Amino acid sequence: MAGKLAMCCALLAALVSVLVGVVVNTLSGRGAFLPGPRVGGVNLASLTPLRQMQPGHAEVVVSLDTPSGNIAVSATGRVIFNFHPEHTEPSGAKFAEVRQGSWIPRKDLDSQVNTVLSLRIGPSDRLYLLDFAFHGLAGTPKMVVFQLAAAAEGDAFLWSYKFPAAVAGLGSMLNDFNLSPDEALMYIADTSVVANTPALVVCDTARMAAQEQDACHRRLEGHPSVMPEVVDINVNGDSPMVLLGYLHLRIAVDSIALDREGRWLYYAPVSSGTLWRVPAKLLADRGTSTRDLENSVERFSAKPITDGMTVDDDGNVLLTAFEHSAVAMVSAGDSYEERTLSVVLRDVEHLQWPDGLSFGPDRWLYVTSSAIHHKFMNREVARHAPFHIVRIKMDAGALPGQ
Repeated sequence: MAGKLAMCCALLAALVSVLVGVVVNTLSGRGAFLPGPRVGGVNLASLTPLRQMQPGHAEVVVSLDTPSGNIAVSATGRVIFNFHPEHTEPSGAKFAEVRQGSWIPRKDLDSQVNTVLSLRIGPSDRLYLLDFAFHGLAGTPKMVVFQLAAAAEGDAFLWSYKFPAAVAGLGSMLNDFNLSPDEALMYIADTSVVANTPALVVCDTARMAAQEQDACHRRLEGHPSVMPEVVDINVNGDSPMVLLGYLHLRIAVDSIALDREGRWLYYAPVSSGTLWRVPAKLLADRGTSTRDLENSVERFSAKPITDGMTVDDDGNVLLTAFEHSAVAMVSAGDSYEERTLSVVLRDVEHLQWPDGLSFGPDRWLYVTSSAIHHKFMNREVARHAPFHIVRIKMDAGALPGQ
């Protein structure tokens, strides 16, 4: 008996040793143990914001005691959001919907998922919830779809799809996604914090609904455009993202957005000073060779450290520049040199780590604040409440939901 116990302990110790080795190698590969520079070439502090917090320009939609994560706004103005999984809402709610200046819990959505970072509403008024299942450690990552009605009480579950391990296995992190204009295709960013295999994932939604195991495929895995740079993150100058005093937070591809014609997919690592794009048609075509696809990737513009992203009808790219408590915009232009960066809104009080973006009706852009930096700095998050969802009146709008 003692011999078997000793053998089990030895095996456990060996397993732990291997896991620690994998984690250390992953972190070393990302330069996590070394300090880096700040993102260069971008000086948001010197730019005057285009909007200020005032009625008709930028407004509070709802104020929360627990920070929100992402958001989707329907064509009729329904505002659905989740509480960021880094925080715990005291009621236990994962999802909520804004109603009359407050919020109601969405237990029907909660019951179908484990850990969600992103949600979108398509043109068919279908709500898509991307469940990354806590890096695949809390189950199988999946997509969950509901059909929206006039109000929450009429919403109905449609289908869910479990991603095969070859697409999103243990250590994956299906972080953010966008839908094509006809809702036929889905583009997902796998940040892959644990497995360290960042990539873009393309899915055929009809084949997902039919439960076909080959509905999705991975592209650009490990390509420089999806990998983090050795740059440091510091939110508002007083929140360096250095864990345990020596682990520098370096985050791979996260920000992702499709233009409104479905021609270009824009994407970027959080820890990067470059915004990239790739022809969506080539990315979706399984017949495109790796070489041809990699040759089609473009450096679109410089950017700050970013999280959420969307594109308006004029081709401008909107970004949440959370280091600066700001929403930024990269203008559409014919060349890298012609594309300029501006600040749409900067507000430390109302944008505490601005995170998710969604257009709503009438050119309103909705923004969540996840306040992740307070959690990482071991602060008492509740002391920094309220956490706001705001909306900004834009010059150009876009189809609601994304």
